[in-house]
Amino acid sequence: MLATFACGKVVGTGEVGAACGPATACKNGLTCAFERCRTPCTTRADCSGTRCVNGESSGYVCQLEDEKLQQGVACTRISDCAGGQVCASDAICRDRCTTANDCATGSVCTDGACAKAVELVDGGLPSEDGGPPATRCIQTRDCAQDLVCLGGECKEECVRNIDCPKGHVCEPARPDGPRRCALP
Repeated sequence: MLATFACGKVVGTGEVGAACGPATACKNGLTCAFERCRTPCTTRADCSGTRCVNGESSGYVCQLEDEKLQQGVACTRISDCAGGQVCASDAICRDRCTTANDCATGSVCTDGACAKAVELVDGGLPSEDGGPPATRCIQTRDCAQDLVCLGGECKEECVRNIDCPKGHVCEPARPDGPRRCALP
């Protein structure tokens, strides 16, 4: 990929969606986030039908078309999502948040994930099947045996080690039971 220097900044020829990183740069006006060239944004309106997501150190960027939920393909765990995103109750990777200030302009923070108010059902994100939110919880003790409270819903704690805190591994809580994070 050909790159030039403009005011000390590497300017490449990578179009939206092209791979980028230390050795390859994006076309002027685009930002490299999650290893792909993206359009910077402040609200969803800047993104032509996709969401405005937190690109971490790159600021807010437009989600790419191929990253949108298509034909039931969705996340099931945090490890399915890029960067600092979480797998929300609607099975879509969304920006992690504590308050609306952590979200793109015009979004709200619900159950630890950023969303537009029009996406909410009964005050929360719908379940993966589009119905009302799944079993809600505040603490793990609100959940059935071997499930934990994640993002305000009772779920398996992990699928892979990356879903667990540093130094923990993902393993079955009991034979044929849900998986939990545990010290090795």
